[in-house]
Amino acid sequence: MGFDRRFALILVGWLVACLLALIALTVAIATPGLAAVRIVAGLLVLGMVGGLLHHIDRTNRTVARFVEALRYGDFSTRFDGRGGAGFDTLGGALDAAMRGLQAQRDRTVEELRFLEALTDDVPVALLTVDADHGVTLVNKAARRLFAAHQGTRPEDFTVYGETFASRLADGAAPAAELLLLRSATGPQRAIVRNA
Repeated sequence: MGFDRRFALILVGWLVACLLALIALTVAIATPGLAAVRIVAGLLVLGMVGGLLHHIDRTNRTVARFVEALRYGDFSTRFDGRGGAGFDTLGGALDAAMRGLQAQRDRTVEELRFLEALTDDVPVALLTVDADHGVTLVNKAARRLFAAHQGTRPEDFTVYGETFASRLADGAAPAAELLLLRSATGPQRAIVRNA
């Protein structure tokens, strides 16, 4: 990736203008009787320095906007080379990187959807127990087995058996255990396994 020529030319232009304004100010200060020219030359120097700083700041803000977009995962942001920022090569590289990251995220989302669909179709009832969210019925088999169930706390599952509810509440329970679950169709044997 090369240094963009447009940015360099604009930067050199601002530097030359600043240098000429400084020379004019120096000559006006050295020559007696040019008070008005000194004021105009001083304002010209301030204007040129301000323009130079604005050009550099605009470029920095453009690059910073892309870095922030990457940081927050906003891959829809595109580089706009207009307005004097001037880094067209950098902008093209950033756009290509954004498109690549968007494609990678899309593939990841597709894979996640596939894995969720696969998990949902597993014939074994899967439940997750989380301190913040309680008990979640992960797949169709779990939703079928606990179809009439209300609640998400482990103690809400006591209707299926005290031991079952205590195993849901106790993360340090045995790795696998055969339990009897009470259900509307009668008692059912179930292997409860912590993973």
